[in-house]
Formats: sequence, structure tokens, C-alpha cells
Amino acid sequence: MSYLNPAASIGHSSKRFPFGWVPNQLKADPPGNILHKPLTPLRLTLELCAMFPFKYNRQKGAYYLETCSIKFFYSGFMALWLTVLAVCNAIGIFRVANPPAGYEKYIHTNRETQLLGVAIISSCVANAFVEILNVVMVKDGFLELLNGWNQMSKTTGLRTTQGLRKAVMVYVSLLWAFSGTMFIMTLLGKPDIVNDIVSAFADVFLQVNEVWMLHPDSNWLATAAVRALVCAMILQVYIMYKATMFAFVSCCKIIRNGLREWRRRLRSVLNDFWKPEPEGDVDSSLQLCSLARDHHHLVIMIRKVELIFSPSLQCYYGSTLVTLCVQMYLLAYRMAQGEEYTADEAIWHSVLILQTVLMFFLVSLSASGIPEEIDASADVLRRGLPYDAPDRAKYHFSELMSAVTAGPPVAISGGKFFIISRPFIITVVGAVVSYFVIILQLNLPSASRGGGAPASSPCTPDATSMQSFNGSGVLNGTDESSNATIDEDLTFTETQTLLV
Repeated sequence: MSYLNPAASIGHSSKRFPFGWVPNQLKADPPGNILHKPLTPLRLTLELCAMFPFKYNRQKGAYYLETCSIKFFYSGFMALWLTVLAVCNAIGIFRVANPPAGYEKYIHTNRETQLLGVAIISSCVANAFVEILNVVMVKDGFLELLNGWNQMSKTTGLRTTQGLRKAVMVYVSLLWAFSGTMFIMTLLGKPDIVNDIVSAFADVFLQVNEVWMLHPDSNWLATAAVRALVCAMILQVYIMYKATMFAFVSCCKIIRNGLREWRRRLRSVLNDFWKPEPEGDVDSSLQLCSLARDHHHLVIMIRKVELIFSPSLQCYYGSTLVTLCVQMYLLAYRMAQGEEYTADEAIWHSVLILQTVLMFFLVSLSASGIPEEIDASADVLRRGLPYDAPDRAKYHFSELMSAVTAGPPVAISGGKFFIISRPFIITVVGAVVSYFVIILQLNLPSASRGGGAPASSPCTPDATSMQSFNGSGVLNGTDESSNATIDEDLTFTETQTLLV
């Protein structure tokens, strides 16, 4: 089966090559910026959050950065702003842990639910802070990554953006829909659980008294303005955090598309070797050489993505694990104590847990798909070459075999501390589920009453069996007959001492 050659547009329509593969002498002009259309919604979102200070030069066909531009100054200002916000958040957490007097009169939800929201938003602040510092400090690496996609498309001709535009539209639409809904609910002051969490962060970020925010006699317009400002600050760090993760997911999708396309070409070339009469006028040995070069470009892009996003991935998985444990702890505590959720609390907890879990699986499965695609390519290579294949073809085939199967695994890692794969996902899920079960067992009423508690050690007396003397020397918790027996024993002992 043959496929149309992309070089047909430059006067070579009579040539046909498998899966769009074109020799170097028939390469077309650079296709331009392949990231412009698919990533436009995400790029605009990142520009709004000062996470994309780069520009594209159409004449040179490359991204560049002007250190004196407004975009770069905006990114620097945002880095300073998030530094102040992170410090205020660290200090304000202690204020939330010790609420002011009279606070319980005005809060509409329990304190645990409010602290859960504070913990999640604090993790968003930490992630956004790490990500903006990464953009400012590793700006050259981001430029190499952006230009590397276009260079790889120019050199290899791989189709890497299939389905990317639809996926990005879904990610960005859900992000802005959730953010807009939260902002509208904050302005309306309903539901009460959102109002309580925003009021808590008014104390965290702006040092505004929480009682004043929740007091019914406070100025409604002033409290609404403060809530809107605090909500805008929260949504800013939330959008920065999620948009960066969506950018990482998009990079993983580009790489997976490239590996999948490369595997199709490899299968087609190997099929030509096993046919009695090869089709076409292109030497299959030359195609194997081109495949080895294209695979090298893909590995380089994988390493660049790993290097650029390693700080973000470390912070993301660390904060996500803590957030999941906090959510599981509060859920296990409420279940063990038999406390029922209100409608608002049930919806709030469900949305938070569902969003955290879905984001975890989206990021993890996108990254784990890269080594899976490489393993699938290794399965294609196991077919080998026929005995009468040319020596040049055997040499290039051995190059491909060593590049795909030998050496360390080609995968995305978090600073070399962990490799993102399906076993890693199962490990994290298993740890969170085990933590939930342990916390649930420790908070069960049967364990707290002593029915399921272990017997006390002889060296450590039980609290219910301990006795103490009162001021008159009589043991507490004993009756009068036992006290009289103790007095007689003491008198007999004193008499023996006098006789001696």
C-alpha cells in the first residue's frame, strides 16, 4: 500500500513513498509553525497568566524572546507577585489554623471542609510559584523546546499534531468554564461553603478579619468586593497551575503521535523487505537510515520535555499526594464518626476528589504512554530482516534495534527521582487507598471505646484501672471495707516495727 508524497506540491507528484516519507533531496520547504493553530487557545491562556513571554518570527520560522519586551517584564512581575503571595500564604495558614473568637457563630460549614479548600488552594499557589520561576529561569530551554517541534517536523516529516487541537479545546474550555462558575458563585455568595473558603483566604492573602467577612451586619458591597478580589487571586494561580499541566499533556500527545507515525513507517519498510519484489523506486536501506535519524530526533524531544517540566512534575505529584491524603483523611473521619454530609458538602467533596483524580490520571497516563509506544516499536523490530537482505540494511537495522531496546528507558521522569509509568500510577493509588483504610480503622467507634483495643501492657497501667490516693491517704475508687483492711495492715506493720 502506498501513500501520497507531501513533495507533490513542489513538482514531484509522480513519486509515491510510504507514509509520506521523502528523501532529503525531495524535502519541501519548512512547513512553518506547526504549533500555532493547535495550541492557540492554550497559548492565549498562558500569555494571560504571564507563562508564555515568547514571540514567533515568521521570516526566520523560529520563536525568540526579547528581554526588554512587555511580555518578559510581565512574567518577571508575576514571579515577584507569586513570591509575595507564597509568603503570605505560608504565614496566613497559621492564622486560619487559629481562628478569631466568635468565628463559630458565623461559619456555615464545619472547619474540616474549610481547611480542605485551604489546603487545595495552597497547593495551587505552590505549583504556580514553581512554574513561573521555571519559565523565567529556564527561558532558553523553553525556546529550544518550542523550536525543536518545528525543526523535528521539518526534518522528519512526521505528523505529530493529529487530534491535538480538539484535545486542547476541551482542556481550555473546561478550565475556563470551571473558573467562571466559581467566580460567579463567589459574587453571589452562594453556596455558603464557597463563601466560607473565600473568606478564609481573605484572611490568608489580605489579612482581612474573617469574622468581618462573615458577619451579617457587615457592608455587603465591601465584603463582595473583597470576595471578588480574593477569588480572582485564587483563580489566577489555579489557571496558571492547570494550564501548565495541560501544556505538558499536549507535549506528551505530540510525542506519542510522532512515535506512532514512526512505528507505522517502520512496519511499512520491514514489509517491503519481506516481499518477493519490493515496491517503489526508493532503496529500503535508505529508509532504514532515515528511520534511525527520525528516532534520534524523537528521543531528543523527549529529553527536552523531561528537562523542562521536571520541576513542575515534582511539585505536582508532591502536592497531589498530600491533597489526596487530606481528602481521604477527612472522608474517613466523617465516615468513621457517622457524621452525615450536607448537600453542599457532598457536592463540594465530590467535585474536589473527582477533579484531583481525573487530573492525576490525565497527566500520568499521558506521560506513561511514551514508553508504551516505544515498547510497541520494539515489538515491530522483533520481526527482523530476511537472510538475503543487503548488508547496509542489516547495519541500519542493528542501529534501530540498539536505539530502541538498549540503554536506559526512554520515559518522562520527575527529576530522575521517579519514572512515570503504569506501575508508578498503581503505586501511588495503592498508597492513597492504604492510607484511607488505615485512617478509617483508627477512627472507628469500636476502636475508640476500647472494645477493639488491645489489652494494656503490665508496665503501662490502663487509665480505667489506675487509682490514686486522696488527701486523707485513702485510695480513690475503693469501698470502705477495703480501706479498713488497708488500715489494719498498716497498724500490724507498725506494731511489728516497734517490737523489733
